[in-house]
Amino acid sequence: MAPATASTPNLATELSYADFGKMQGGIPSDEGTITRLLSLRAERLAVLGIIPVSDNLEVCGKLSLKGNGLEGPNTSNAKAGVGFGASYAIDKNLPMRGEYEYIAARYQAGDDAGLKTNGINRFKAGLSYLF
Repeated sequence: MAPATASTPNLATELSYADFGKMQGGIPSDEGTITRLLSLRAERLAVLGIIPVSDNLEVCGKLSLKGNGLEGPNTSNAKAGVGFGASYAIDKNLPMRGEYEYIAARYQAGDDAGLKTNGINRFKAGLSYLF
C-alpha cells in the first residue's frame, strides 16, 4: 500500500474500472419469460487509511463508492462499501496484500415486495512488484 503523496503518508486513494461485456437471460414467470439485459461493468473509488505496524507490515481501513452497470428497472447505481486489509513486504520491492470488503446492495423485488438489502462480500489477495 503506497501512500498517495509524500504529504499524506497514511492516506491513499484507489480507482478501478472493470468491463465484462453484456449478458442476456430469461426468467420464467406466470406471464411468460421475462428477458433481462445486464451490462457487466463496475467503477469504484476508495479512500484508504493506512497504519504502519512495523517496517514490513501495514494495516488499512477502506471506504468505497462503487457504481455498477446493471440496466433495468429498480436498480440503483451507487453502492457504499467498507473494508480492511493488510500489506506485508516480503522485501522492499515485493509486497503482498490481503483484504476484505463488504459492498452494500439495495434492490426492489417486485412492485409490492418493498426494498430489500443484501450485500457482496469480497476477499482479495495480491502480490505486487515495485520498480
